Amino acid sequence: MGEDKTRGGKAMPSKASARRSITAEVVNKLYETLSGGNFKVGDRLPSEFELAEQFGVGRSAIREAVRELVAFGVLELRRGTGTFVTAVPNGRVGSHEDLYEQLRKMAAQDLLELRLLIEPEVAAIAAKRATAEELLKLRADVEGLAGSDGSPAPEDIGFHLHLVAATHSRSLQRITSWIVEFFDESGVDTSQDDYNDHSAILDAVASRQPELARELMRQHLREVGRKLNLEDTLNQVTETKVVEAALSRRRPTS
Repeated sequence: MGEDKTRGGKAMPSKASARRSITAEVVNKLYETLSGGNFKVGDRLPSEFELAEQFGVGRSAIREAVRELVAFGVLELRRGTGTFVTAVPNGRVGSHEDLYEQLRKMAAQDLLELRLLIEPEVAAIAAKRATAEELLKLRADVEGLAGSDGSPAPEDIGFHLHLVAATHSRSLQRITSWIVEFFDESGVDTSQDDYNDHSAILDAVASRQPELARELMRQHLREVGRKLNLEDTLNQVTETKVVEAALSRRRPTS
């Protein structure tokens, strides 16, 4: 599928693979332009025509490259206005693979922050609403992690998805599912610590202790961040909001 006719005994690349190569080259050039200090967050990129002229490629290659950077949260398309910078990458990259690794890390940082905001509340709500059947599914996920050999396990993501299902909130399920699945694609290895964390969260949910479930999930996600080398994000997510929320819950009502 990726090759077509041969010439002189050598396989020739197909039009599709050649187009992907051009797009990858444009993505790299755009990335280097953005990381070179010429743009800051909020700046508008030159027009599609101007970028095509600058990089010596067709406008379709520019469109595809911009689409990829939009998907990674580096650029934003605003209808009728143009393309704007939403994140400025740091440093140069040696290959297209290195670029994608950096872009994935940027996306992971943003999504980890979202998980830290959403999933502790998911655990707390599940502690109030989970049915007996849903608790059985969560228990099966936890037992599937027992004696983990260190490789990624489907029961890991299964636990998080079954937990959000136990909130009985369709909106939370839609938002959380694709975020969790992004991290699942990162191939994070499971360990005995994951089994212990999930088991403790389940015990809190099953015993209807939402405050404890919330805090245990927060601690678990911070450990996930450390595994993915996202310490910068963990440091940025301060405990201030957590303390304020805890104090507001303890304030006497008038």
